[in-house]
Amino acid sequence: MANNSVTVTSAAELADAIRAGTQEIVVEGTIKGSPSITLQEGVTLRGGELVFGAKGVRLTRNNTLRDITITTTPYEVAVYNDT
Repeated sequence: MANNSVTVTSAAELADAIRAGTQEIVVEGTIKGSPSITLQEGVTLRGGELVFGAKGVRLTRNNTLRDITITTTPYEVAVYNDT
């Protein structure tokens, strides 16, 4: 059963929260070193900062990004959709 909300502070915790189907992921502080992530349908990602060395966050359906900073290299996209 998926958790409603979880706070993450590392790339590993972020990956675990996504894999577990968590509906609200709260980033505390700055997370670096994560590969590109895909949010499952209906997931909210908020707070903190995500720093990617490649593409950033892929949205699927009914996702929310709120009060979060997402940084990538200058030639990659920070947020993109699943089409």
